[in-house]
Amino acid sequence: MLTDLFTLKLRQQIDAEKIVARSYSPDKIYRAMTNIRTLSIAFYIQTDYTIPILLVLVAMSKYSVAYTLLRSIYNFEQDGKLFAAIIQILSGIGISFCALVAFSQFIICFSITGFGLMVLYLGTLFIIPAEEEV
Repeated sequence: MLTDLFTLKLRQQIDAEKIVARSYSPDKIYRAMTNIRTLSIAFYIQTDYTIPILLVLVAMSKYSVAYTLLRSIYNFEQDGKLFAAIIQILSGIGISFCALVAFSQFIICFSITGFGLMVLYLGTLFIIPAEEEV
């Protein structure tokens, strides 16, 4: 009875090893990881350097939402260019800070979702037999 149980367990283990050996394709997984790494580096370069500069430039412009709102409440441009410049800079600093905080929260959510999808994709590549294409 004990030998039958041992033989059954050994047979199940051999069958499981055959399934894993048949389905594992390291080249496909390595290529997918390389592509994911390249795309994530390009994405993070854009989110770390390009987009914050653009946000600050838009927030400091004359057409900023905060500056336009303040100017519609009170036309301070008639009080002098220095006063208008100070209001524009202060509103630009405030709106750029708020925009960067909101943008960083968006990127954190996007990264968490992206990492989850990458794990599922790489797990799928591990399960699918090597002969099939994804």
